[in-house]
Amino acid sequence: MELINTKEYPLAELFSTQNRKIIIPDFQRDYCWGDKTHGEKSDTDIVTGFIETLFEEFKNSSNSDVLLGKIDVYESHKNHIYLTDGQQRLTTLYLLIGMLYRKVEEKELKNNLKNCLISDFEESHDDKEPYLQYAVRESTLFFTRGLVNEFFIKENKLSFSDIPIQSWYFSEYTLDPSIVSMLLALKTIESKLKDIKTETFEAFSKYVINNIKIQYYDVQDKKHGEERFVIINTTGKSLTVSENIKPILLGNITEEILAKEWEERETYFWKARKKEKENIADNGVNDFLTWCFQVEDKQEKIDIIRDAKNLLKGKSNEPFLKKMQINFDSLKTIIGYLDEDRFQSQFKFVNENIEVKGIVGLRTLSKEKTQNIILPLLAFISKFGNDFDFTCLFLRRLRKNYFDLKWEDRNNNYVDWRYVLQIIEKSKNSNEIFTFDSLKDNQINVIEKVTLNQWYNEEEKIKNNLVIDKNKLEKWEDY
Repeated sequence: MELINTKEYPLAELFSTQNRKIIIPDFQRDYCWGDKTHGEKSDTDIVTGFIETLFEEFKNSSNSDVLLGKIDVYESHKNHIYLTDGQQRLTTLYLLIGMLYRKVEEKELKNNLKNCLISDFEESHDDKEPYLQYAVRESTLFFTRGLVNEFFIKENKLSFSDIPIQSWYFSEYTLDPSIVSMLLALKTIESKLKDIKTETFEAFSKYVINNIKIQYYDVQDKKHGEERFVIINTTGKSLTVSENIKPILLGNITEEILAKEWEERETYFWKARKKEKENIADNGVNDFLTWCFQVEDKQEKIDIIRDAKNLLKGKSNEPFLKKMQINFDSLKTIIGYLDEDRFQSQFKFVNENIEVKGIVGLRTLSKEKTQNIILPLLAFISKFGNDFDFTCLFLRRLRKNYFDLKWEDRNNNYVDWRYVLQIIEKSKNSNEIFTFDSLKDNQINVIEKVTLNQWYNEEEKIKNNLVIDKNKLEKWEDY
């Protein structure tokens, strides 16, 4: 059955065509409805309100249809329907159907519910792929398949709480925020279904797959789908900057590795989040994206969405994504260096003698410290590679420049961080950076209202020409 644009479909029709797959593409946001931090009220979560509303509609008019909004989609390959809007509702309904199937006993109804989860052909003769393909990241995709085949339709007496100890549940699933949110949603659904009396349970199950309708809206192609995703969700209060920018940057890529790298970065920042304050990876991702754009276009104030569109206008986004991954590798190099006393001691100088550890430590640095220390370090390592000795020397130079900024009587020595980034770009090798003449032959693009001082100033020249053990000189400086 071919779906018709703008027509309203019950879930039994939307999900039950043998060869059709409804796919949540990799540019989409994570599933988040199971997380209470996304709820409308502090004492509830979205899934609770959603299930209660459905049940109220069922009690009030069990024979009437209810339209649950629309989904925006595009068809990339035959019978491969990609969602650009509506994935939170549709995913929650899909999880609900799975939990209903587990409890229903009437044979025909049980079969109808199962037909909304997975086709007979997939279950018996193919790869056991469910109708809903949650492809935001690979781990979510594999988890959804395991959930349907091993928990929903397989005969068992498990509870949602048993899922993490099953053999098909891999340890990396605990690092996937969509999976964590799905488990929380399943907990809520399981709890709410217990409240429904047995005699009304089957009627409610029929109501869910036959009377709840979704309007199908075809946006025609991938490009329009991605643009629509951004437009629709820009005003969404629970949609983050990183979720909005994801389709902008990943929308037209041809190299699959770039999407996989994005996925790995999200996992990294989720794992390394500020656990007492952050339930999602987005704040860490946003900080990193801001750093990448500041290194790239050297702006004091960054609007990630605006700058991404301006920066990539008329250009391929693949080069920037590749640079982003290089910056990410450089960031991990810096984090590794923080375990070395020689490197850490320089950070402690600029951080009021407080040790800086890991990505959380770097993210808590002030704006001034980030711009004058972190951004040049990222650019330096990204260009010249992993050389600990040279990076330590460069960090010492950045430290001196930072205090030239902080001490009023030394402001004539301070070189703005945006000029430092340009010096790194213009230098042919790491040695050249230390003796770069920033005032020579218009090598630097002058920034309006920002003084350009000499990077290789008289102090640096004297130090460079001293016939003395450099380790001794460093001790003097530190003292």
